[in-house]
Order: sequence, then structure tokens, then C-alpha cells
Amino acid sequence: MAVLHVLLVAGLVATSILLLSLLTSIRGVAQWKYTRITLSVILSLGSMTLILLYVVDFLSNSLWGDHVSFDLVRHNLPHLDIYLNLVNIRPVWVYLALTGSYLMICGFYLVASRPILNGLTCLGLLDRVADHKRFSKAVVIPGLLVLGYIAAVSTMLWAVHGGGAAQREPILSLFVPRTFFTDRPNLAELNLRDQVIRKQLSTARNFERKNVILIIVDAVRADRMQVYGYQRPTTPFLAKLLEEKKLRKVRLAAANCPATYCAVLSVLSSRNVEKLNPGNLKLHELLRDQGYKVYFILSGDHINWLDLKQAYGESVDLYFDGTNSKNFSPTDDRLIFEGLDAVPAYDGRASFFYLHLMSAHNLGIRLDQYAKFQPSQKEMYGKFLATYDPQVLSNTYDNAILQMDDFIRQIFATLEQKGYLKDSIVLILADHGQGLGEHGRYGHARYLFQEQIGIPLLIYDQSNVSYANLDFATQVDVAPTVLDRLGLPVPASWEGKSLLRPSGEQYSYHQTLENSASRAVLFKTHGAIYKLMSAPDKTEELYELVSDPAEVNNLIRIADPSLIQKMKELMKDHTDGQ
Repeated sequence: MAVLHVLLVAGLVATSILLLSLLTSIRGVAQWKYTRITLSVILSLGSMTLILLYVVDFLSNSLWGDHVSFDLVRHNLPHLDIYLNLVNIRPVWVYLALTGSYLMICGFYLVASRPILNGLTCLGLLDRVADHKRFSKAVVIPGLLVLGYIAAVSTMLWAVHGGGAAQREPILSLFVPRTFFTDRPNLAELNLRDQVIRKQLSTARNFERKNVILIIVDAVRADRMQVYGYQRPTTPFLAKLLEEKKLRKVRLAAANCPATYCAVLSVLSSRNVEKLNPGNLKLHELLRDQGYKVYFILSGDHINWLDLKQAYGESVDLYFDGTNSKNFSPTDDRLIFEGLDAVPAYDGRASFFYLHLMSAHNLGIRLDQYAKFQPSQKEMYGKFLATYDPQVLSNTYDNAILQMDDFIRQIFATLEQKGYLKDSIVLILADHGQGLGEHGRYGHARYLFQEQIGIPLLIYDQSNVSYANLDFATQVDVAPTVLDRLGLPVPASWEGKSLLRPSGEQYSYHQTLENSASRAVLFKTHGAIYKLMSAPDKTEELYELVSDPAEVNNLIRIADPSLIQKMKELMKDHTDGQ
């Protein structure tokens, strides 16, 4: 893709030269006293735009492993000051640096514009246009060559990287909405099957019409939560619910994918990554068919970030995310209550809620009142810290978890006040974890170590309900658990298993969304959970997570070959169709 990007840039430069040469061949333009300044301004704007694109793309790929889109930039530009503060950069210095850089580039072009202008004018293209015999040499042939060049580059992009090439090229991706899974084999057949299943299950049924509240917390690791045994009191509210036996926890839960897009869809549609697509049959669609009201209230920009809103489908009665807030920036979790204000009081009609919190994410807004663990900072934690300090990094993340816990407390209080909590089942889980320097890795999306996929999975339900499997689960098990709990049939196309049922021998499949995906299989046996990871370079690692949760001891050279072979075969079952 890098070579093709260079070719595309070269084509744009060639096109610009042709257009400028045509423009400066007009005598009036060539003799105008402001031509040099105008030319310098135009060239400087183009160069500055390209430089800014590289900088922003570097940051976005480092933080979440993907390019930015024009819509994402446009909708979040009003909040630029907030995001700059999050990366410990004062906005005034950025504006001064941008102004200074632009003036320097403009000055360079101003100095160089005289020979450039003279060279372009000497081409005398328009003079030659008057001579129709030389017209093809002057304009048509160069124009056709440039168009042919661009067409050739586009064809190469398509041929080498498939139909989604424009989404992976930094310039083209600005204007092409980023989507996944649209080129999967048998996609139409899978979606048609789901629609048939949905129609079959849409018949009104007698079941326990409890409110279903799904809370997905972004970038939260189970091992940094007090409720999972962490030594610091980072989740006092959840710990209290657990102590009062109002909350259950799955002892080892894992994200099927360490990125929001695929993780959320895995939760809603109970599908492993290789079978995900926006047309999958989803939990809230089935519940709405049974008369549920559906509320999506989400911190973050789910409209422009990979077009998640489109993937959620049309079966949503109230949609409210960070782009709708009038009082807060898109990643400020206080907007959740702004959205909940639009939800009427409970009137006896069962409802489904999907609430998404961003407090622990790199881009989440962190409030001073939760800065309990010191030294810390409000700015973004991770490898972009100006002065890296592991203790500061750890404290900052723990404070973010503490803030998340209190927002969950407030959500419970608000839902109770509105009457929804009394007759409900609440599931709290993360979309993925967050690397804090373990294994030399930061952030999420690109890696499958436990710090990236080890997540909480908590269930708030009546104490007399028995959950047979609280040992091991993944995100695909959430939707089947909800339907089973309500007494509704689970779609045959779903791949997860209800946690109300015994587990027995289990395995799960995990992968990243990069073009060269990393893959992993977790395999549960009696008293052990093995994890086989395969990197794009074919490097393999094997860990036993019960005795080695930090994944320090790689067992790939000493483990039973039959175990490794079985796990490879399980992985192959998921990768063959990709």
C-alpha cells in the first residue's frame, strides 16, 4: 500500500503541474503581479494538507489502528482543543506551530516560484493550442497520460488489495466510509438465512419480559478492577453489588476482537469475527420484534467512526451518541444522562438499553474529582506521554476505571428512578482491554495478549437464578444468555452459548481486524486454559492462562504436540473461509 500511495501522490503532483501550466500559459495570468504569491499559497496549502494528513494518520493508526475519514475530522474539529489537551499538547502551541510551518512552506514556494513560474510559462501550452496540429501534443496527450496514470493506479489498488483498497489508502480513505466484512464469501446467503430466522422468531411468544440493559465500557481490563481482585479500590460500586450477591462475574471473559467495531457487533449478533457483517441478526432486533422499545445511548462518535450506526440497523427507537450532545464533547460520559433524559419513565413496556461508556478510553474525558491515585495526569495515557512514567500511566488508568465505576452507579440510580431497574437484567462488559506497556505494547486493536482481550463480564440479576457457567465466556455468549434468560429461542445462526447452561470443554476464536490479522484460540480443559497465538509473520506462542495470567512463559516448544495440533485445527476452521 505504501508504494501505491506514493504512486497516487505522484499522479496528483503530475495533474497539478499540468493544470498550473495551462493556467500560467494565459498571458494575463502570467503577467499578473500577484501570480507568484497566489501560486505559492496554492502549493503551500496542498503541501500543508498532505503533511497534516500524515501526522493525523500516524496518531490515529497508533491509537486505534486505522485511518481517519473526512466526516470524522469534520464532526470532531469543533472539539479539537479538548483532544489536544488529552495528548498533553496546549492548543495555542499547535496553532502557532501550524501557522509557522505554513509561513515557512509558503516562503519556500515564494522563493522557488519564479523559476517554477518561468518554467511553466515557457511551456506555452495555450499558444500551441491555437495551432490545431500541435494541440494534441500540447494538451490532449499530456491530459490523457495523466488520466491514464490515475486509472492505472486505481486498477492496481483494486487488483492488489481488493474492493476495500480505497479504505486502506490514506488519501482515498478520507472520502470513503470505512466498513468491514463487506467482501466476505457467501455474505448474501448468510444474511438471507438470518432474515428467514428472524421472520420465524418474530411470532409473538410468552416469555419473561424483563428489561435488558447492556452496558459496554470501552477499553477496560478485568485485571485492573477491584471486583476482579485488583488490590486497589477502582470499582467500589460494582464490588458492593458483588458483596450483596446482586452481581455475578465470569471469572475469565475475553473479547473476540480487540477493537470496538467488531467487538460490539460480536456482542449484539453472537458471531465470531470472520462471520461478522452489518446484516447479521442482532439481539435488539429480535427483542424489538417481540414488542421491546430499543434505546441506544452512547458516548463516542458511532456515526462517523466506521459507520457503526449503520451496522446497528433500523430497529432502534431512540438513538443518541456523542454527536447529538449539546452540552458535552463526544467522548464525555456525562452525555449519557443527557440521552437518558429523553427516555420516558417506565410504563410497563419492556425495553432494551445499550449504553456505551468512554471513561477509560484514550480519548475519554477524565474529571478531576476521580483523580484519587497520584501522581497522575488528565492527559492521554500511553506512549504519547511527553515524559513516560509507568506509575503515572498506571494511576491515570486506575482513575479512569474509578470514574467509569461511578458513572455506572449513576446509571443504575437514573434507571431505578425511571422505573427500569427493578425488573431487569443488566450485563456489564468491555469491548476490549488496553495495553499499558506489558509485552512492550500500548493501546488496543493490534494485539491479542490478555491485556488487550481480557475483559470483565458481569451480570446483575435475581439471586435465585442459577448460571451454570461462570468460568469462561466471550462476547458471543452475551446475546444467547439474554434470550435464554428471558425464555426465548436462540437463533441457530448464532455461535455463542448461554451461560445458564453447563460449559464442558470449550474453546474460543479471536483475531484482529488488520489486513494481516493476528489470531488466537483459547482452549479450556479441566483446570487449565491454553492460548495459542499466531502472528502475521507466522510466529506462534502458547500460554496457560490459569497458572500464567501475565503470559510470561511461552510453552510452544515444550507443550504436548497433540494439544498444539488440535488448537491449530480449531484456528484453521475459522480462517479457511476468510
